[in-house]
This record gives sequence, C-alpha cells and structure tokens, in this order.
Amino acid sequence: MTHQFTIMKAFKICLLVFLCTALICCKKDKQEENDIPVVDEVFDHNYVGFLSINFSNQIPEFSVEETMAVEINTFGLVTINSGTLDYYGETLVSDDSKIERSGQWTMDPTGILMTEGGVNYVKVDAHITINYDNQKVYAKNNQGQWQLVAEIPFSGTPNSDLNFNMDDAIFNNEGSVVQAQSELGSIIWHLILAVEK
Repeated sequence: MTHQFTIMKAFKICLLVFLCTALICCKKDKQEENDIPVVDEVFDHNYVGFLSINFSNQIPEFSVEETMAVEINTFGLVTINSGTLDYYGETLVSDDSKIERSGQWTMDPTGILMTEGGVNYVKVDAHITINYDNQKVYAKNNQGQWQLVAEIPFSGTPNSDLNFNMDDAIFNNEGSVVQAQSELGSIIWHLILAVEK
C-alpha cells in the first residue's frame, strides 16, 4: 500500500512539474509574439522629392508628364503619392486622313528600400492601371467631313517594376532614371530626392 501510495505521489509531482513547464513555455511564446521589434534608423535625415513619369509617342505625337511626391524617412520607409496621366495626340497623315490617340493611366506606387552590395536602391512598383487607351483612324468623306474608319484599343501594360539607385536620385541633377521603349511608346521615369530641411 505504501509502495503504491509513493508511486501515485511521484506521478502527481511529475504531472504538476510538466504542467508548470508547459504553462511557462506558452506564456513565453505569447510574449515573444506580442513583442514589437525595435528597428534601427537607416539614415540621419528624412528625404523628400518626387517620382515623375514622361510618356511620349511619335505617331500620333504627344508628350505628357505626371509628378508624384515621395518621402523616405530615417527608418527607410518609402511613401509615394498616387497620380493620373492623361494624354491625347493627333497627327495628319495626309489632307484626307489623320490618326488620334487618347488615354488615361492611374498610378498608385509603392516603394521599399533595398540594400545590395552596400548600395541603397529604392524598389518601386508603380501599380499602373490603364483606364483606357484608344487609337482612332479618320478619313474625310465626300462632303469633306472627318469620318471614323477604325478604332484600335491598346491592351499592353507598361513595366511597373522599377529600381532606382538612391545615390543617383540624391546627387545627380536628373536623378535616377529608368526608361523603356515599348509598343505603347517611350516611357521615362525619374526619381529625384533631397535632404528634408
């Protein structure tokens, strides 16, 4: 009887120790999940500037630009305003025919600071949405009035993944430049930054 009582007592003590250990571990895990990590400052100053896009086309001819404000704080958090790009162009092919193109993009850029090989880059996803982009071909009818002959919607989407060298954005007069030529036309992006005063 005493032997059986001792085994039961030892079993209860082991069970109690196990439960206490499990409870302490669970509390520690919950504390670690709720801890907010301390992020070190990356820069001594905040940076302000702008991200601009220049979209140009030859036939029909147009060149438009939109500028969006940019802020990068001392912790490297990048904030970029949204923007809208409207464009319209018209080219006379001959006295009796012409081409028009019109469209609108909305942009809601997001950015993140990346460091590679000791060089800081601002990686931007421009999040471009093409609301519409249409090219229209007109010809004059027998009465000399313009008549729509064809309408061609553009369905392509320009490259939205952009990488800007931060040193170029701060120290070069033109900033950091990313450009591309596509069926949509010529697209040139500039990121220009300066120390916030």
